[in-house]
Formats: sequence, structure tokens, C-alpha cells
Amino acid sequence: MAGAEDFGDWTRMLLPWERVEPQIPQFCDQVGIPATADGFVEDLKQQLAKVADQTPDTRTTRT
Repeated sequence: MAGAEDFGDWTRMLLPWERVEPQIPQFCDQVGIPATADGFVEDLKQQLAKVADQTPDTRTTRT
């Protein structure tokens, strides 16, 4: 993108993983999400299944 070099490198603002990793469990607890990848995926699957169960089937059948 023309002119992009005139802006700062946003990656320099990222925190190092060693500083962030110990805070993950507390953050996840505060926002109400599982702190592990497997737990997070399972939680998403459960949320999706719940929404799917609550969504009426409006498909029409062809005769």
C-alpha cells in the first residue's frame, strides 16, 4: 500500500508472550471463557448447538 511505510509498525506494540501467558487464566475467568484451547472450542460448539436448537426449521419440503 502506497505510503504505508510512513506509519508505525504495530507489531512493536505487542506484548511479549512470556508476559501475557501467565495472565491468560485470570483474563479468561474475568470474561467468562475457558482458558484452554480444547475448552474454548467445546464451549463454542455448545453455544452453536444451543442456538441451532432454538432456531426454527423454516426449510420447505418439495413434493
